[in-house]
Amino acid sequence: MEIEENLRKETPRELRTPMTESESILEAVDNIYCKFLGEIDGFFFDTYLEDMVENKATSGDTVINEMIEEASNEDGTEDTFRGILYVLFAASSYAVQAIKTFQQNNSGSERLAWTYAADARYWLGIALGDQTQRREQKSRKNKVHEKAAAIRHRENRAIKEAVIAHYEANEFKSRSKAAEAIAGKIVPVSYRTVINHLTEYHKKKNSLLGDCTA
Repeated sequence: MEIEENLRKETPRELRTPMTESESILEAVDNIYCKFLGEIDGFFFDTYLEDMVENKATSGDTVINEMIEEASNEDGTEDTFRGILYVLFAASSYAVQAIKTFQQNNSGSERLAWTYAADARYWLGIALGDQTQRREQKSRKNKVHEKAAAIRHRENRAIKEAVIAHYEANEFKSRSKAAEAIAGKIVPVSYRTVINHLTEYHKKKNSLLGDCTA
């Protein structure tokens, strides 16, 4: 996944600071947000980040408490959209706190900044896990659809073969008479479906006869 590959290309470990760590987290948050909502890259930055930076009250703990409080008041229905937004806002709020604290450049500020960066990384991991689960669910759903389509194809082919076999084994005055005798009796399909199979059968037969007489 592109987001995960970008995270692996981060600043070398020996050069990392709470600033570099938080910047990479914020970039990943923007990527996830844009992929989740189908927005262009940078949308999260342009829409929310500036307010987070300017707001002195920005707090990851506050976001988490709001998420917990809302979850306790829900009626049991799951709101996936709001859930992933809370997670992304938590990660970005902690990242902003890490940057602000690191920039204070006083005794203990770097150590405290790392604690915020660690929380930001944790909630980013939750968001990445959610994205991975969505991809796996989509993949499983596609495989189920493919299997169902293959089964329907086999069933349709078997029905078509049964229609032609019964038609060839019996003498009918017309295709319509044959369809009336076959549809819903020999095979579980409609009159129109049987007519279509017989029409296709005669087209192929006439085509073969034409090739032979050419």
